[in-house]
Amino acid sequence: MTKSIRNNAKVGFILDHPLMHYRRAFFQQLASAGFEITIFHSGEILNNIEGTTQTRVEIVKYRGIDFRKLPSFKSFDIIVCMQNMRLINLWLLSLNPFRTFKLIHWGIGVSSSRGLNPNRTFISEIRNLLAKCASAQILYSPYALHLFSSQVRLKTFIANNTVDNPSSANLSSESKDGILFIGALNRRKGLDILVRSFLRFVEEYKPLRIRMLRIIGEGEMKQQLIEIIEGSQYKSLVKFVGKLEDNRQKLEYFSSSVACVSPKQAGLSVLESFSYGVPFVSFTDCISGGEHLNIVNGYNGYLVSSEDDLIEIFRTLDANSELGRQLGENAFNYYNSKRKMENMVSSFEEALNYVLKNKN
Repeated sequence: MTKSIRNNAKVGFILDHPLMHYRRAFFQQLASAGFEITIFHSGEILNNIEGTTQTRVEIVKYRGIDFRKLPSFKSFDIIVCMQNMRLINLWLLSLNPFRTFKLIHWGIGVSSSRGLNPNRTFISEIRNLLAKCASAQILYSPYALHLFSSQVRLKTFIANNTVDNPSSANLSSESKDGILFIGALNRRKGLDILVRSFLRFVEEYKPLRIRMLRIIGEGEMKQQLIEIIEGSQYKSLVKFVGKLEDNRQKLEYFSSSVACVSPKQAGLSVLESFSYGVPFVSFTDCISGGEHLNIVNGYNGYLVSSEDDLIEIFRTLDANSELGRQLGENAFNYYNSKRKMENMVSSFEEALNYVLKNKN
């Protein structure tokens, strides 16, 4: 791991969300590279993130715009601000000609509320203008690079978003008997589509291997999903596991899963599934921060367009265990060679060291 070109360079991260448990390893590894990390966020303080300090900030909302009440950053060398156009602090920090610290934008680089928009818009032009004022930019993937000017692209770094999994294992050759969903049970994820598709699949095809749908997580959709399965003679084949955060506990469920499926949203669960050697299935128009770009159709998962397509994938995986094994092995190798946490941290180190030595 590359060390900071300046020992104990002080770096502040302004998050536009609460600090999530899956970011622990990222900040710990970045701190171990020689950076003094302070995280400003709106959630509860998380324990045991070695080498970091957390500050809980108050959010003021006005007409859909968020403002974080933050301290002076005069003692900081670098501030990393989420590239959220609704975060007024991003504008204020970017357009401040008197700031004494280096500023880095971190984000997707494009609107993602309805899938990634590949076209230039008025908002993307403003995002480019603000990025010009920053010292550097870090993007989750290269997807949005074409939306930025050549001047901005020269100071842009790609840190592919991922998760750390100390229990990572290639489970592709394990005996499989089910489909898995993992994550918060939110409406926008299309869980009703998943449940209906599975129930149709087991009724119409009488599968030989895929006999269970296991749902890990809690959320607003749970009761509606229970109501969907209540009238089915196959309701015993849908199991609600509840919320799990321990990777060792998750391993049992990934081990028995031929695929992880989230129809309408593909986030970090894509990389988590890959880390266990389990392929991922989602819709081509899914909501994503770019994580769905890791799915190579027919190689480490599938991107489908309809409920019927999803059922056909279930049927194919049920009939061909070797195909499922190969998809899982490809998924694991992809994660292991390209998307481990060390890869993400290394790109951040490069960006932080770049702005530290850049006089502009």
